[in-house]
Amino acid sequence: MMTFEEVRAIRTLRPLSDDDLRALMEFGQQSKHAHGTAVFTQGTPCTTARMVLSGKLKLSVTAGSEASQVGEIWPGELVGEAAFYDISVPNECGAEAIGEVVLLDIDGARIKQASGSHAVAALEAHLIQTLARQVKTNDLGIRKGWQEIRAARARLVADEAAEADARAAAAELRGRPRAPKPEASLADKISSFFFGGR
Repeated sequence: MMTFEEVRAIRTLRPLSDDDLRALMEFGQQSKHAHGTAVFTQGTPCTTARMVLSGKLKLSVTAGSEASQVGEIWPGELVGEAAFYDISVPNECGAEAIGEVVLLDIDGARIKQASGSHAVAALEAHLIQTLARQVKTNDLGIRKGWQEIRAARARLVADEAAEADARAAAAELRGRPRAPKPEASLADKISSFFFGGR
């Protein structure tokens, strides 16, 4: 399992003071999961909040036989935040260990019992910071997505305008009368009559 010094080195946990981080580590229980292990499954009660200490979790949603990845949880990040508020809420997705994963498991019922304690205050502060980073990241992702959509729309409008111009030009050419064929010279007429043209 991971030592305090190893957990202290996690970038997203650096804002926590040493006292807050120690209280948090003592409040939870570390667990290790081998690569490919299902940490929790979709639809089961969300009774535990989990902080990734090493490795990462892949989150996926299953509909029938189809599974779609919806996110990843990296060291210092939390999953199962609903356990802070209502342990009867089902997990909306499943989580699979990618590589060997070490988690800090925090029981939802214990969180309620220790409400107002140093550990819970530290955990709530970290949760707020984590959510703020996620909101910022999601906002940037949404903005980038809209920029790509607007760029694609602009390209589509430009392509449609170019196509419309090409159709108009083709229609204009079709509507023009054909240039009259130049009249054959007397020599050409004689050649055509006697020799089939020259």
